[in-house]
Amino acid sequence: MSALIIASGVQAALNNYQQVKQIQQDTIRLQKEKDHVHSELEKLQQQNTQDQKKIEDQKKTEEDLKKQIQELSAAKAEKARLAALSASAQAYAQTPKARSVAVNGTCTDWIAAAGITDVANALELIGRESGCNPNAMNGSSGACGVAQELPCGKSGCSLGDGACQVRWMNGYVLGRYGSWSAAVAFHNAHNYY
Repeated sequence: MSALIIASGVQAALNNYQQVKQIQQDTIRLQKEKDHVHSELEKLQQQNTQDQKKIEDQKKTEEDLKKQIQELSAAKAEKARLAALSASAQAYAQTPKARSVAVNGTCTDWIAAAGITDVANALELIGRESGCNPNAMNGSSGACGVAQELPCGKSGCSLGDGACQVRWMNGYVLGRYGSWSAAVAFHNAHNYY
C-alpha cells in the first residue's frame, strides 16, 4: 500500500509539474503577445504624434497664408483707395470750378463769416493743414483746399472759395470732434485731423 501511495504521490507531482510547465509556457506566450501589442501601440502612438505634428504644421502654414492674404488684400485696397483719390483729385482739378480763382478776403474774415468763436484754434488747425490757402492741393494724397478735404471736392466748394471751405470745415470739425480745441488736440496726437 505504501507503494501505491508513493506512486499516487509521484503521479500527482508529475501532473503538477506538467501543469506548472504549461502555465510557464502560456505565461511566456502571453508575455510575447503583450510585448508585441505594446510595440505596436508605441508605433501607433509615435505615428499619431508625427501626424499631430504634421497637422499642427499644416494649421500654422494655413494661418500664415491667411495672414499674408489679408495683408495683401489690405495693401490692394489701400492702393485702390489711393488710386481713386488721385484720380478724383485729378478729375476735380480739371473741372472748371476746381481752377484756382482769385481769393476774396482773409482767413480771419472767413472764420468770422463762418461764425467760429474759437479763432485761435481755428487759425492753428487751418494753418497746419493748408496755410489758409483755399487753392492748396496735396499732390500725394489728393486733399485740397483750406481744410485739405479728402477726397478733394467733397465739400462742394470751389477751390479758391475760402469762405465756403471754412464754413464746411467748421461743420466737419464740430461734427467729428465737438470743438476746434478737441480737433487741435487730436491733430497734436496724430498729426492729422
